[in-house]
Parts: sequence; C-alpha cells; structure tokens
Amino acid sequence: SNLSGTLLPVSYEPVQLRAASRSLFYELQSGSLVVGGGGLVSKDSYELISSNAAPRTDLLGFASANNPPSLAPLKNSYLDVPDNEEMREVQSILSDIVDITDSPYAIALGLQSYFRNTFTYSLDVPNELSGAATLAFLERRTGYCEQFSSTFALFARLANIPSRVAVGFTPGEIVNEINGRTVFEVRSQHAHAWPELWFDDIGWVLFEPTPGRGAPNAAYTNVPEEQDESTPIPSPEAAATTTTAAPLPNDDPAIETTVPINANDDATTSGDDSQSFLTTWRWPLLLLFAVALWVWAVPYAVRSFSSRRLTGTLLDPWRQVVALYEFQRGPFNSSLSPSEIAAVATSRLWDDDPFIVELSDVISEVLYSGRVVEPPELEKWKTLTNRYLAERASRLTRGDRLKMRLNPWVIARLTGAERQRNLRSR
Repeated sequence: SNLSGTLLPVSYEPVQLRAASRSLFYELQSGSLVVGGGGLVSKDSYELISSNAAPRTDLLGFASANNPPSLAPLKNSYLDVPDNEEMREVQSILSDIVDITDSPYAIALGLQSYFRNTFTYSLDVPNELSGAATLAFLERRTGYCEQFSSTFALFARLANIPSRVAVGFTPGEIVNEINGRTVFEVRSQHAHAWPELWFDDIGWVLFEPTPGRGAPNAAYTNVPEEQDESTPIPSPEAAATTTTAAPLPNDDPAIETTVPINANDDATTSGDDSQSFLTTWRWPLLLLFAVALWVWAVPYAVRSFSSRRLTGTLLDPWRQVVALYEFQRGPFNSSLSPSEIAAVATSRLWDDDPFIVELSDVISEVLYSGRVVEPPELEKWKTLTNRYLAERASRLTRGDRLKMRLNPWVIARLTGAERQRNLRSR
C-alpha cells in the first residue's frame, strides 16, 4: 500500500510468472524483478512461482567458488574491492577471524559467527559513507543490517569468494487466510539486507550475519528463523508506512459478479422445451465436448506419434528423467555430460536421491564406451525410471501435473522421444 520504486519483492529464485496487473521484467544478472511504467502504485498485484531449494550442507562443504556469473563487460566484478589503505587494514582483520585456506562454506560460517557472537544490532549509529566507514563499524561492533551485510560481503571478497548484497524484506506477519492462501503483512520494519555468496554448481546462497535475524528455509546457516517482532505503534504515520501484498483481482471479496437476466425469460414461456434447451446450452455443450476431446484425443495422439521416435535403448528412460527435471527447473546447459547433468540435478532437487546418478553412470558407459544393455537390464531400468518419474511427479503442483497431462509439448518430451540436438549429452 505504500511501497514505491521499480523493484518488486520476490522470493528468490522466481521461475514462473502466472499473473500480473502490470508489465514485469526479470533482470537475470542481479536476480531482480522490475515493474515497468513508472514504478509501483497502490493495488498492484502479481502471482509467480519461486524455487526455494535450500542447499545441503554436505554439498556446500565441498563446493568451490571459482566461477561466478560474469557481469559483462566487467570482469570479476563480484570479487572487486577498492585498492586503498583501509582495505589493507580490513584484510589484516580478516586474517584474525578465519583461515582463508578453508573451504568457502567454512569461511562463510566463521564470518557469520564472528558477527553474530561479538556484535550487537542497533539503529542508533552513524550512517557513514566514507572510506573509513567499514573500519569504524568493525571498531564499535554495533550497527544495522546494511553494515553487517556489506562488511560480510567485503570480507568474503577479500577471501576470494564472490559475493553480493541483496536488499528486500523478511517474511512479515501472517494475518489471515484468503481463498486457501496464507496472507502475510510486510511492514517497513521488516526491510532487511543480507549477503549472498556464490558456490559453483549451486548458485547464490544467503547467509545471515545480522544478530537477531534469521532467514527461513536456511538450515545450512545454523541460524534459527527470526525477524523484527516489535509491535508497531497504531497511528496514522504507522499505517502510512505499511506495505501489504494486494490480493489478485479474482480474490477481491469486494468484487461482485452479476449475471444479466433476459427480460423475456419466463417460467410460462411456450414452445418446444427441447429446442429451447439446445439453444440455451449449445455453446457450453460444444465447449464441454471440445475439452473432453482434447483431454482424451490429444495426449493419445502425441504419445502415439512420440512412441515412433523412441530408440528402444537406455536413451529413452534417460531422456524422460532429464525432461522431467527440465520441466520443473528449466533446461540444462547443452554442453553438460550425463554425469554433470546428474550432479546439477541432485544438487538442486534438495534431497539425496541416487537414482539419477546411477542411471547417468550406465548411460555414460553406453554412450562413451559402447556398452550393450541387454533386454532384461533395459526392462529393469525402464521400471525403475517409471517409479522415479511417478514419485517426482507426485511432488509437483496441481497446475504442473495438469500440464503433464494436457500440454502436447510437455507430453512429447516426457515420453522420452528422440530429439534432434544434443543426443549424446542428453
């Protein structure tokens, strides 16, 4: 109700936009959702799906941090630090806090503990922008979230770990339920900043150095979920600074739907009742018939056509597994080998499922060493694949499961039909 500017709050990482009252744009390099047309106005609303997979600690512990995304035309921008005397002093402080030869994850946890255990949170501190501001913050050991996050990110870069600072909000307060949706009220007191570090094959991972704050769905930080729970003073000023997610248009309880009534309709109307019925319900019946035809005929036709393109080899179940992952999370890089595809998939499906890794090992032998899979073994892998796909599909949203049944392109991909590109890697 009172949030302005062009940046929209979004749970990172958004993967699908479902509806919006304005034109929205997603900026890949910064991971920011932007609204066009002069910025946010009251009652703007949007609905999207985000992927909030928390990385596993064992994967983070072994992950390197050598290949962050580039910000062309800049180079190593996520590692840049000023070249001045202040930064050299900060570097000497860093060497007393952590061992920079440790893994990136160990360094991140060490820095996080340093701030949370030896600093305090306070808004009653200088808002400095000078070159010595970081040193002043480290000396007084108290400050607010922007100072904690920016100093953490600076320490990370000095330890050769790519970093950035994200700004936004903590989740806010649950206020009620509307049409089965949990509604949160997010106030200005929930504004927050936090650092994010880059881990190869995982992506940007947040940490929480600010005392008294803790992100949800981030057990790998070893920090419990926490935000500002103070009760705002009920005043006109407080009400003016409240930001509440607006309901989607079709969820607005104030909107009434009326059906126009024909003045000629009458219970005593004479004439052929059957003709009147057909005239009244003709288009709804035709629509119902078309939907039924689509639900039955289109999937059948697509599967029949796709089955002609199956290879009858282990490539078919492998393509099915890859297709389901890409349906959920987006396409893989076309240059990845089967084992690399399996590594990316298991790191981002937030659970330890060895099936895709085992299948990738066998498909690698088939593709690169000429191994022949005999019919009994092939049937075994097909059975295991069907179980795997069914278990994965059960976790999808109702909308995605509907697409799997009705969308011809999705159906064709999920049958494992041969594609014309990247056959060996895919």
